[in-house]
Amino acid sequence: MKKLIKSTLILGLMLNLSALTAQAASDQNELEGNFKPPVESNVGDQLYMDGVPYYSSEDIKKFDKEQKEDTQTLNR
Repeated sequence: MKKLIKSTLILGLMLNLSALTAQAASDQNELEGNFKPPVESNVGDQLYMDGVPYYSSEDIKKFDKEQKEDTQTLNR
């Protein structure tokens, strides 16, 4: 019985160690070279980063103001 428990414990530790080293290896690959700068493009006056429209803080304030005005006219 002791031999079975001991071998099970050793096998569990070995599996855990192999899983940890595999995880560490995959994390290292992600840190080394999977990052690329965003692709910027302009369509008209709108800036896009990786195909997603980019709005400046001024644009966001303008949208907020327009949305407030729209909700105020709806609530009248």
